Amino acid sequence: MKTYFCSKLPLCCLEWLKRLFPRAVLFFVLAALFQNTLPVLLLREFPVAAALLFCCYPLIPSLLWGFSHCNIQVEITDRELILKRGFFHKKESFRVPLTAQITPHIQQKKFHGLTYCNHFFLKVKTQNSFTVLPCHCLSADDFSLLSELVTHPKQEKEAAAPHSLFSESFRLPCEQILSCERKRLLHIILGCFLIGCLLAAAWFFFVNRANRNPNTLFLLLFIIGFFSLPVSIAQTVRYFTFAPKLPETVELLPSCIRIDEKSFYTEELSSVHMTLAELGSAKNNTSFRRRFILESENKNTEYFLGSTISSPKSLVWQDYERLIISIRSWCKNHDIPFYLDLT
Repeated sequence: MKTYFCSKLPLCCLEWLKRLFPRAVLFFVLAALFQNTLPVLLLREFPVAAALLFCCYPLIPSLLWGFSHCNIQVEITDRELILKRGFFHKKESFRVPLTAQITPHIQQKKFHGLTYCNHFFLKVKTQNSFTVLPCHCLSADDFSLLSELVTHPKQEKEAAAPHSLFSESFRLPCEQILSCERKRLLHIILGCFLIGCLLAAAWFFFVNRANRNPNTLFLLLFIIGFFSLPVSIAQTVRYFTFAPKLPETVELLPSCIRIDEKSFYTEELSSVHMTLAELGSAKNNTSFRRRFILESENKNTEYFLGSTISSPKSLVWQDYERLIISIRSWCKNHDIPFYLDLT
């Protein structure tokens, strides 16, 4: 059986535009700076030559990047993974057996704490080599399913095994995680306050030396508050929002999933979602990143089970992957859809 994952055309177009725009801007800026030189004057006299030059520098390389290099097809067979590139996916770029260590990875690009771009990778480690495969232009849903197929082929067989009397219990190190999260929050607040004080002092001694008046104290406090309060308040609200959703125990019983004192019975659940265990985020070392969502017809209940593997060890629950295996098996036995997510 073969499974195919292909790049999405809108995402390929976006990659093309991301490469085309800066090249085009540079092309016209150089033309404006050297408008009185002989090459530019000649291009004005021969518009066809100017158009050809534009095609050769900004346009064609951008098209090749967006619709050839970033246009990939990932083929999963029973034994191996095959990565192909090109306009029609004819060029085989990489082939690796599924027995190799394949780890999905997501890198988030952020601007002032807001995620604006996700880059998907597969890190492949064999006995002789280590390779990083960029999964350009795959959708998040496709990459999530691809990650599950390449990282858990053995767990799928284990999940298919019958468990008539399923009972298992997991305990999270809540106090350890929350204690580290409180220390992190305190460091952020003190760091923001220190930055605000330094900027206020710089303004007071270097900018406002000759204009000190009764409003100076107010302006100093405003500068300190402007640079320290927004981030501090946002992180404090985040902590008190997510901390109550960190459970102490997760129990898998024959008829339900019990989280602390709350039970979710099989007839009520429509699906279960968990964050991929191998998911790492290189620029995000915060807790509350691994989500555990239980969906029913009436509402969705969300819990947080620590941070991803790229975070400090004190924020990572080590039994998380074992919990995924058990819950996948439990869902399989009760015909409840189970999904691994990248968020």
